[in-house]
Amino acid sequence: MYNKILKIFTIAAILFFFSCSSDSKRYIGNQMLDSLTDTAINSAKSNASDSGSSRGSSKGLFGRGSGDAHFFEEDYFLVSKEPYKSGWISVRVARLVTPPSKETKNEGQFMFISDGSEIWTKYYWSSRIATAADIKIGQIVFASEAHANSDGVYFGPESKSETYDSWFMSKITDISDKHKGYVTVAGNYKVSIDALRIPVSGK
Repeated sequence: MYNKILKIFTIAAILFFFSCSSDSKRYIGNQMLDSLTDTAINSAKSNASDSGSSRGSSKGLFGRGSGDAHFFEEDYFLVSKEPYKSGWISVRVARLVTPPSKETKNEGQFMFISDGSEIWTKYYWSSRIATAADIKIGQIVFASEAHANSDGVYFGPESKSETYDSWFMSKITDISDKHKGYVTVAGNYKVSIDALRIPVSGK
């Protein structure tokens, strides 16, 4: 309906324009040009605002999708079948299905996000991204092995799907290469500092 009214108005304006004197035509033409210019500017601003809002909502807080820089959501846990004692163990990203309780012998039921399989275990951890203060000898960490560069240094996931099964739990054993952006963990694995997480809670 709006487009039809606009077309009728445009045709009427054109007919009126050609029926005017040359001075009137010049005046009306300038007014129309100013109006069209203002309309175009306002439209561009509106589109830019809408586009920015859309990008912000789709890319999330870190501009790479929802979650933190490793694509972890608040309800993600790192889960293992066994406790960490030394060396390294594999851990996977999961969501809690059934909280641990006395009735479940303090085991929680977790669902692995990558394939939907479930596990009952006592060994689960919430985590956060490592900070500079965390980089010290003996610090227990979760390290991503999603990728490795030509020097054999592991670095983190580049998409949400890569984060689910790319982690292992270990301990920092050498920080002499900290200035190069990586550390060595148990097993003699080199891991980028940006690819480390710290256990916050769990056991």
